[in-house]
Amino acid sequence: MERYEENGPLHEMFRRQVKKTPDRLAVVTEDGRQMTYKELDSTTDTLATWLQIGGVMPDSVVGIYMERCMEYAVSYIAILKAGQFLG
Repeated sequence: MERYEENGPLHEMFRRQVKKTPDRLAVVTEDGRQMTYKELDSTTDTLATWLQIGGVMPDSVVGIYMERCMEYAVSYIAILKAGQFLG
């Protein structure tokens, strides 16, 4: 098992992992759904863009209220990305 680099914000560590292992599984849910790092990156980029269109900016407070699931992972990473993608 490879060791993750532990430097920097979570969304930057995620980006490094996407570049390093795009086709490896990033998320596997209890019901068997799977998503690779590349798929998760693309999906979270899309949601981050929608969050920005909706007004999310750096230091915005965005809540997530849902069970542990694929959509939770997507939402969490997208919120982090939305705060850094401005420009």
